Amino acid sequence: MLDMNVKMAIVKEQIEKKIRHPYLLKYIESPNIDEDKLLLLVTVLDHVNLPEERLRNFAITTMLIQIALDTHELVTNEELDSDQLKDRQLTVLAGVYY
Repeated sequence: MLDMNVKMAIVKEQIEKKIRHPYLLKYIESPNIDEDKLLLLVTVLDHVNLPEERLRNFAITTMLIQIALDTHELVTNEELDSDQLKDRQLTVLAGVYY
């Protein structure tokens, strides 16, 4: 059985691999992984006594959904010039991608 910090590090590393996209990173900020939410999620899943692989899959999937929702929250409805409009469109698409 792995230590909670090790489980979190493994899950966080896999999430970072999945959200890393060179084109998106060129135009928008890398999404934030909320470590408090991740800790809570991994702790709850660990208490359900899931196999390690299933725990990681559930945690990664849940956090990707949370990152997608957080990314969509960054989108504004204000009028923007063409450069800012591209960034907003990419933010929307990044949320869908995550």
